[in-house]
Amino acid sequence: MQFLPWIIILMLIYAIYFLMIRYEKRITILSKLIEQNSEGIKQNRNLIEKNRALIEENKHDIRENTKSINTNLEKIDIDLED
Repeated sequence: MQFLPWIIILMLIYAIYFLMIRYEKRITILSKLIEQNSEGIKQNRNLIEKNRALIEENKHDIRENTKSINTNLEKIDIDLED
């Protein structure tokens, strides 16, 4: 009976040690995932900036195309009236 408390204490120490190791592994995995997400976020921000620039270029091209379409429509209307 005198060894029973020591056995229980040793079992509790082992359980605490086991849980510490287990959660340390999880923490390292989560840290790696956070780093990957941070890198992914940076890449996405760069892609967003590139896309914004492309959108602005396309807006300019669209304006030019609408002007040429309007000009062509006016020419067609003039030709139809003649």
